[in-house]
Amino acid sequence: MQALIFSNPDTHSIRIQATVSLTGRTEVEMEALTAVSVAGLTIYDMCKSYDKGMVISTVRLISKSGKKRHLAGKGCPGKQKPSV
Repeated sequence: MQALIFSNPDTHSIRIQATVSLTGRTEVEMEALTAVSVAGLTIYDMCKSYDKGMVISTVRLISKSGKKRHLAGKGCPGKQKPSV
């Protein structure tokens, strides 16, 4: 699993992206969604004294690929590992 945090000072926003891959038979999109959610809650907890009006929004699956299927969300280039 890899989690990346991108800051945009112009919009006063943060984007969190998690990528998860596995060689087993199970799917791991829930783990990617959980990683992003927990990272967002952690940032919220650390910054709440500065801004009580923060909002966590748009936690979604961007893409998912595997042996049997490939799903890509809006704006996803080609096949990618599950990414949130």
